[in-house]
Amino acid sequence: MIRIELAQTEILVGETLTGQVVWSRSGGRQPRRIMVAVHWVASGKGKRREVVIHQMSEEDVASQSQIVVPLSVEIPFGPLTYDGKLFKISWDVSARADLPLAIDETEKLAFVVRPAIWSPDQLKSFLHSQ
Repeated sequence: MIRIELAQTEILVGETLTGQVVWSRSGGRQPRRIMVAVHWVASGKGKRREVVIHQMSEEDVASQSQIVVPLSVEIPFGPLTYDGKLFKISWDVSARADLPLAIDETEKLAFVVRPAIWSPDQLKSFLHSQ
């Protein structure tokens, strides 16, 4: 069984999303690896666009009854969560346990990205770091 645990389900642009992906043995299958991705998706009446901002893979999983993959990702300046009439932008964390000779276990958990209110000094610092 695989599950995603996030410290927060709502985050501001520039903050760090933290949490973990936990896989627990429920049966006889041991995964070859655990893959985790953080991405946003823009969808609507036209094309669907998905952008992965962070991905990782835990390969050292041999003979463990529980595998914990820590997650710490800075949410970059980019699209905010939006649900409109013509299009939608959503953010989520997805995880997959690659099981040999079986259907992979998957999980997806959505979170909301909101705008940050920056002081003029913070904005100046950000613009100079780019």
